[in-house]
Amino acid sequence: MRRHGGFTLIEILIVMVLIATTSSVIVLQVRDRDEEALLEREIDYFLKTTRFAQEEMLFRNDPLGIYFTTGGYDWYRGVVVEKADTTLPGETKKEAVWRKLDDKLLKERRFPPGMDITLYLEAKPIILEEKPPARIKPQVLFLPDTDALPFELLFAFRDEERRSIVRYPSGRIVEKGE
Repeated sequence: MRRHGGFTLIEILIVMVLIATTSSVIVLQVRDRDEEALLEREIDYFLKTTRFAQEEMLFRNDPLGIYFTTGGYDWYRGVVVEKADTTLPGETKKEAVWRKLDDKLLKERRFPPGMDITLYLEAKPIILEEKPPARIKPQVLFLPDTDALPFELLFAFRDEERRSIVRYPSGRIVEKGE
C-alpha cells in the first residue's frame, strides 16, 4: 500500500497557531515602537520650538507665550495696545494683549490621538481646557532677556507607563522612573 505525502489536520493546526502567535507578537512590538516614536517626535518638536523661541527673544521686544489645551498648544505674542480709558474721558490707557502668532515655526500644534499632556506650574498640575478661551493669558511665558519661566510638561500615551517629563528652562527630559 502506498502512502500519500499530504499533511495531517493536526500538523496544519499547529502551523496556524505558530503563525498567529508570531504575527500577534510582531504587531504588538510594531505598535509599541510606533507610539514610542510618536512620543519622542512630539517631545523633540516641542524642545526645538521652545529653544527657537528663546533665541527669538534676542531679536524681539515682545514676550512670547504658550497656551496649552488638552489636544495641543498654540504660540502667542504679547503686545501693548492703547485703549480709551472709560473712567477718564479723553484719556487712554495701555493694556497687554496676547495675539496668536502667524509664524512658520512657532505655530499651532495638535497632538496625535491618544496622547495626553499634563502641565505643572510651581509643582501644581494645571487643568487644561479643550479649547482656548476668547481672551488668552498663556500659561508659559518667554520674556525678553530671560529664560522661560520654569514649568514641567508630562507627555504620556494612552495612560500607559511610558511617560516623559520635560523640565524647562533646562529642557531636560526625564523618563518615568529616573
